[in-house]
Amino acid sequence: METRLFVFKGKKELISENLFLKQKIIELELSKNFLDEVMKENNELKLVFNFSEPENTEFILAPVFLRPGYGIYNTIVVGAGSNRGVKNGALVTAFGDTFLGYVYETVPRMSKVRLASYPGEETNVFIGGRFSAIAVGLGGENMEVSLPKDVEVEVGERVFTIDERPLFLGVVEVITKKPTDSFQKIIFRLPLNIQELRNVYLIKE
Repeated sequence: METRLFVFKGKKELISENLFLKQKIIELELSKNFLDEVMKENNELKLVFNFSEPENTEFILAPVFLRPGYGIYNTIVVGAGSNRGVKNGALVTAFGDTFLGYVYETVPRMSKVRLASYPGEETNVFIGGRFSAIAVGLGGENMEVSLPKDVEVEVGERVFTIDERPLFLGVVEVITKKPTDSFQKIIFRLPLNIQELRNVYLIKE
């Protein structure tokens, strides 16, 4: 009887694990399709605005040591510093194409990175590849853009940095319009979970 119960539980666990794995495969496929679309839009922006990849671009791979919530606020600490050529102002990305923020303090083996969502931090952005604006950090990985109320922006439009190397910054999640205001507020957030981020790429130029 005990053996049968054990076998039955084993089958249930296997079915549950199988369903979980199938769900993860679907999530990965959706994520890949989304990233493919982001890369396509990134390349289109480079062509439209005559951006070109800077010569001699070098990426430095660094592990993430500390994340927001561990005694630091809207900041991460990464395991690469001045002994590897990291300087203040270096751009920090996830996967090499998603903008996270800038290095603002560095020592030989570590650097502090201020996220683009840091309260009051300003980043020049394109929304939907059509409108330029200034995104202001709100904290909690959220950012806000103000645009004239008559400008048509839709939830789901992608946000990129304005630079010779456009980087993905987020997706529009909330649009707030009030009849009495001349401007609309557009809220988006960093497109990944910082708490799950294991490594970053610093751009060394």
